[in-house]
Amino acid sequence: MASAARVAAIAAKLTTGNIARVALGQSLTDLSGAYAKVQAFNPAGPMGLSAADTWAGFLVGLEPWNIPAAYQASKTGSAQTISEATTDYLDGIRTRAESDFAALPATDDPLDSSVASQTAFDIGSIETATGVTATTLPQSALQDLTDQVTQSVRDIVPSLAKPLLGAIPWYAYAIVMAVAIVLFLGLWKKRA
Repeated sequence: MASAARVAAIAAKLTTGNIARVALGQSLTDLSGAYAKVQAFNPAGPMGLSAADTWAGFLVGLEPWNIPAAYQASKTGSAQTISEATTDYLDGIRTRAESDFAALPATDDPLDSSVASQTAFDIGSIETATGVTATTLPQSALQDLTDQVTQSVRDIVPSLAKPLLGAIPWYAYAIVMAVAIVLFLGLWKKRA
């Protein structure tokens, strides 16, 4: 929701019906960008499921090896749920703004202050909605899931590797490196 100061500032500039129609029409065009952002966040896959939801379901289904980030993501809602909630939010704003747009007079006569305020409220709401959508959905759901899984692996690997690294003596690493060098040189001579 737009702040009262922002609504008042916009309303002061909406002096005629035509000016209000142009401003609200442009805002409605800007709102379509927010819908595009939602679509980019959760593109539908071949069976109607997004890739993020499919992979999150798969990762959560690996019960004994459950990756914590995928499990946490599944508890907070799927990409589909987030997309539907955001689309419903945008639909409510669009419906009200389109209704108010249809009621605006297409004249250069002075605009009533209550109509200017309602139109300014619609414009401010659209500005807020597009800003919130851009901020909360900065990248696709699949990229979010990938980042969460990558971070989980980064968190898990050191805790698993620490006991192993401490249990293996230093000379075992030296022997493995020597064997790797001998094998590498042997393969190198065969190619040459």
